[in-house]
Amino acid sequence: YVLSKDGLLEYSAIPDTTNLCNTSGTEDRPHETGQIFSIRPNPASQFIHIQWYTAVETTAKAEVVISNLQGIEMLRVKGTDASNISVAHLPAGMYMVQALVNSLRKGNVSKLLICR
Repeated sequence: YVLSKDGLLEYSAIPDTTNLCNTSGTEDRPHETGQIFSIRPNPASQFIHIQWYTAVETTAKAEVVISNLQGIEMLRVKGTDASNISVAHLPAGMYMVQALVNSLRKGNVSKLLICR
């Protein structure tokens, strides 16, 4: 199962990410309705930077959650630490990243590819 943009889990075959690590990255479209952040660099290996498009990051109740494609939470970062995040300990693969404010999902869910 994978997390869709609307926050629901959908059945999907797990994609083969072994050939994606040599790509130039994913395309961000901040003008899309509901997108409140983007991720740089993507693909990543050690750190990611969250570029916020709203004032969400200024609240101490903002969180970034990184989940694997099975929907298992792998990392949760709260407050001001949610702009620069170390992903060095996560295994290579595809992940879903979402923002939470007051424990409620806000805005977009973005894909993150981690390569080693």
